[in-house]
Amino acid sequence: MRSPQLHESSEKSGRPDIDSAGHIGIIDYGICNVGSVRNMLRRSGALATCISSPDELADFDRIILPGVGHFQAGMANLANGGWIEPIRHIALVEKKRILGICLGMQLLAHHSEEGDCEGLGLLDMDVKHFDRSRLSAELPIPHMGWSEVDAVGAHPLTHSEQAEKQRFYFVHSLHVSLRSDGVQPLFWCNYGYPFIAGCARDNIMGMQFHPEKSHMFGVELLTNFARM
Repeated sequence: MRSPQLHESSEKSGRPDIDSAGHIGIIDYGICNVGSVRNMLRRSGALATCISSPDELADFDRIILPGVGHFQAGMANLANGGWIEPIRHIALVEKKRILGICLGMQLLAHHSEEGDCEGLGLLDMDVKHFDRSRLSAELPIPHMGWSEVDAVGAHPLTHSEQAEKQRFYFVHSLHVSLRSDGVQPLFWCNYGYPFIAGCARDNIMGMQFHPEKSHMFGVELLTNFARM
């Protein structure tokens, strides 16, 4: 099978973006480089558009919530942009597929220790700091760089045609902790101790790593999302 790293149908991106069913919307709420996510999606052959208004959510059936930085700042930007209730509506009522990336995954949680702040509450989990007492001295915080992951369970996002073990690029100081078994772990990673690197419940999914920085493994995961 042709490696997703070599898939080039995306760069037919000379054509203008158009809003249509099957088109992926990437929420631009001022806290990350949404262009890199869009470009990686286009490498997979998917149609992707960065959207800056909640009114545009209606034009897409798949949504990506990216993000880097502080949890409280992320929630403040979502609130100031009028995103919070529209995101909850498309996820919980319309059941559109939504994928949170890095901070975007954490924002799907109920609460974060970072800033003692409430999140979107779309996945039954909380966000916690890495436990320094469980990490050896040579493991710095943040966890930054490439790490292998273990895919668990059957889910479209965990499918891989690669001959080698999946690995992704991480930059984070906190990780999610599930409140209940209603959320399905998809990927585990080990950084001093195991933590959940990806999870899902029905149409709502989150990845702690950055697929847009993860080369062929990231292209493959985003291709999987585009095909769901």
